[in-house]
Amino acid sequence: MRSQEVRDAVQQFYTRYAPGGRSAEDAFPGWWLHREFELAPNEAIACSSTGSHDHGLDGFFIEARPDREPVLHLIQAKCSPTHRIIRDGIRDLRRTLVRLEGVLGRDTYRPDTENNIWVRLRARLEGRSVDNFVFHCRVLHIAEADEDALLAEAKAERADFEEAAATLFPDHKVRLSLSGPRSFAWNHVAVTPGASRHIYFEGVEASSLGERLFIGLGKLADLVQLYEEYGDNIFSKNVRLFNYRAAERGPARHLRETLRQCCAQTANKRLNPMRFTLFHNGITLHVTSAERRDGGLTIRSPGILNGCQTVKSAWMFKHERAFRDRIDPEAWGSLRVPIRVIRTTDEELVREITVSNNRQNAIRPSGFRANDPVQLRIGERLKQCGIFYERQESAFENLRKTSPKTLEDDYPHSFDAPLRMEELAQALALMGAQTALSVAAKIADLFESPIYERLFEDENLEPLDLLVFATNVLRNVHLALKDTKEKSARLDPMVPARFRYLVTRALVRWIVKHDSGLIAEFGAEVIVRAGPRHPFRERLRKLMSPQNTGLQTLLPELWHAAGDPWPPATDKELADKLLKKLGVHEVEPLVRYRGRA
Repeated sequence: MRSQEVRDAVQQFYTRYAPGGRSAEDAFPGWWLHREFELAPNEAIACSSTGSHDHGLDGFFIEARPDREPVLHLIQAKCSPTHRIIRDGIRDLRRTLVRLEGVLGRDTYRPDTENNIWVRLRARLEGRSVDNFVFHCRVLHIAEADEDALLAEAKAERADFEEAAATLFPDHKVRLSLSGPRSFAWNHVAVTPGASRHIYFEGVEASSLGERLFIGLGKLADLVQLYEEYGDNIFSKNVRLFNYRAAERGPARHLRETLRQCCAQTANKRLNPMRFTLFHNGITLHVTSAERRDGGLTIRSPGILNGCQTVKSAWMFKHERAFRDRIDPEAWGSLRVPIRVIRTTDEELVREITVSNNRQNAIRPSGFRANDPVQLRIGERLKQCGIFYERQESAFENLRKTSPKTLEDDYPHSFDAPLRMEELAQALALMGAQTALSVAAKIADLFESPIYERLFEDENLEPLDLLVFATNVLRNVHLALKDTKEKSARLDPMVPARFRYLVTRALVRWIVKHDSGLIAEFGAEVIVRAGPRHPFRERLRKLMSPQNTGLQTLLPELWHAAGDPWPPATDKELADKLLKKLGVHEVEPLVRYRGRA
């Protein structure tokens, strides 16, 4: 298997299984664990890193071997053929050994920024003796060179690693190896069921619906435990991630307060834990297998389709510094929540259930397209340009809160804000010839068929710099219009925000035709809100002058002549006249710019 084949296979794995916020590159260790140890995809992803503060650990697996020592595989994944990167991987694994020594020493230190991969590794090792464990440290890579030669190139890094291993683990076998495309050439496909998990369930089965559906009460503690095992991957089929901005207000704040009153040993007035059941909404779980057993359900491959805010808020409460040592275990274990568990392998049904469940909440229309393959592909391509593409609501804020170093390292061109799916849809609509201005202004319409399919055709998404540039214009053009209005009394009736769609359509067409160099200059990073002296805002302002597009005089000339007060900026007849006067009425930016490139 060659490096490009590995990349393609990892991309397919990412498109089908990866949680929100990840990239194909981040799915590399999960893909390898799935292939190497025949783990179910969600189990493999659960054993993978979720961003920064991982101390060099990208993945792990505990391999139990009959009549032989168990092996703890510690993985550093480098989805790159660069030899230097492979040497970096060995250095990272040395850091992993240092952190592992602390974990196995049962240290009580729990940094707030600790990556979930260490939380899950701690849980898997809890109560186990590791005296006879072999620690196998592996650097995954896609270089096609001989691995003996690659190890020889890393002589200094190997020496540092071996010294650390001998010092930290003098009683253990510690191995170091490289695993690359030469060892990935398997000719079989393993379809593996996920590991079984048992949850409390009190309720009934409704089998008359064609799929197995269980409706009743479950324990909140069991659902939080599932989150601890699978991390945010358990929300991968959801339309949004946890909203940190709402954590201290609205339903999340009330949920936290109810938990405090039910469980905190410091609460002055304790509530009956059953009140939690009455005060808060239920959870919808999707599983691939479910059987009633031992007073509950034994399930496989769980995913939370609705209830992300409830489960993660409860997890945060459990680990909050003010309460984590003061929670009454009996009260915590007695909290019940309404749950529905649907067993199906029909992916389209899962999507429809997710959409229908979340329509009851304030979900933006774009959220129901968040996991479309085309959205995953454009997100991956933008990541290669250092730009975070926000498909799932609150994904950017989640990354900023949980992995700021990852944001800084991987997304340097969108550190302050992401490029949002809704913004891209509007930019595509404004550059297209078939979408009316009145439609482009209505985000809900852009995500309905067939408009959505037309906008997000693969060929429309080819020129990334033009896409970023157009969204930057849309985000900032009303500021330049405001500046221009202050210079001309004839523009007093104009409301800049209402003309942003029309002027964006006109400017982008004119720039593609006459000054495409601006696209390279201002299409490489996300420009959130350009200040008065920002170069981009100044250029937009100059483009509206009589010496360039002449929009400063054309807008009052056309709109004032049409009536007082001015007609809407979306007036089709006036908009067409403006584009003709600019000489851009037949310019299709996506087609023209793509052809030039």
